[in-house]
Amino acid sequence: TTLCSLRETTTVKVQNAVAIMGVRLQMSYDPGIIQVIDGDGSKSGVQVRFNPTFATGAISRNEVDTSRGQIFFEANLLNGGGLNGMQDLIAIDWRPQQVGNGAITIESLTLIDAEGQTINSPVLTSLVTVGFVPNCLTGTVALEGRGDHSGVTVTNSDGVQTTTLPDGSFGLPASDQLIFERGGFVTALADVSQTLAAAVEGQSITI
Repeated sequence: TTLCSLRETTTVKVQNAVAIMGVRLQMSYDPGIIQVIDGDGSKSGVQVRFNPTFATGAISRNEVDTSRGQIFFEANLLNGGGLNGMQDLIAIDWRPQQVGNGAITIESLTLIDAEGQTINSPVLTSLVTVGFVPNCLTGTVALEGRGDHSGVTVTNSDGVQTTTLPDGSFGLPASDQLIFERGGFVTALADVSQTLAAAVEGQSITI
């Protein structure tokens, strides 16, 4: 990703799962390179998003220590057949902080089956790279009659795309034209070529 991105998402999955009824997960990341975006603004603290199936069970811990770069998630299903096959455990929304590389590491993982036994599972880790963008264009889109302005696809002249956040904000490399698209709304085109041509290197401009 790049410093121009306002949000990226990492999904932690299990493969070949058989009746998983519980999960204990601890992860670490470099808070200087990336930072977690709160997945539930209705609750205090910063949290990650999780498989909706866990909402029918008991979530005993969903916590992000943003200063130390640690994620804790613990949940149990109370009934049903558990998680089977390939399933998402959690989804983490990130915002880049600075240019560089940082590891996303699963420090510990415990999966529990229907019999209460621990399931041994190999763990894969990840690396995130945040690159520099010399000309980054950020802005907001307001959808008429909506309080949630997310889901608008913004495409620049080079074909680079991003989608807006709930507040309508977006960021992507600058180009002469931007196209805004969302189902149910008229597609919009913004020509910013003249404004960009008048821009001074090293200074921010408002379009």
